[in-house]
Amino acid sequence: MDVIVKLLHRSDGLNKSENANFYLEVDENIKIHYRDLQIELSRKEFEVIARAFSAQSAELMKIMKTVNYQDRPSPDAARENVKIWTDSQLEPESACTPRQISLEECNDGFHLHYRNLRLILDRNNIYALKKALKTTDVDVPYASTFEDFQDLLKTNGIKYSLSEINGPRLRGNHARRIIVDESEAAKVRRIMTGIGMEGKLTDNSQVYSKDTFSVELMLSEDELIPSTGQPAI
Repeated sequence: MDVIVKLLHRSDGLNKSENANFYLEVDENIKIHYRDLQIELSRKEFEVIARAFSAQSAELMKIMKTVNYQDRPSPDAARENVKIWTDSQLEPESACTPRQISLEECNDGFHLHYRNLRLILDRNNIYALKKALKTTDVDVPYASTFEDFQDLLKTNGIKYSLSEINGPRLRGNHARRIIVDESEAAKVRRIMTGIGMEGKLTDNSQVYSKDTFSVELMLSEDELIPSTGQPAI
């Protein structure tokens, strides 16, 4: 699973979706409608996707039944990471508007076109999108303090314990030790490397550092609860 290395915007300002259908449509091209999302495809693209989806979904259903897969309470909490690549190769670009971005007001709402994808928004939702983009700064720096790093752990739904390390200060910050479940360690490493931390092995521990702070990563097989940010006793 991918990790978040910079939270640019998050809010709950959207209206409930007006569209609650999944259906296919043949018009100037072939369209797959799923709620507010529409995918536009040529006939060749549709045939490739239909064939691949049929094979991949059958494989996935078999895996879910075998492992008794259950939804997690949070989308960030899933430990399984199954990717099925059967017949997955597509053309380099879609045959339908491969380079286009367009924002339109139509009789059924606002349409945001991104390549061959179309998202339908009502007036309240287009204002929510406008507000999100207005307050978004993609150039904001990556986490540069341990407190920023903790916020990223929480954003990614990582459960962890926290304790101090007796060691030298790093430009005003103590090195810290975090303890995470072994199943989530790979996600934590991706977060740390994603924000520019460099890792190394020291006395059988994993230490990741930036100019401003350092984190020692330790693993636990015990069930963890989210840290309050206070050192463990």
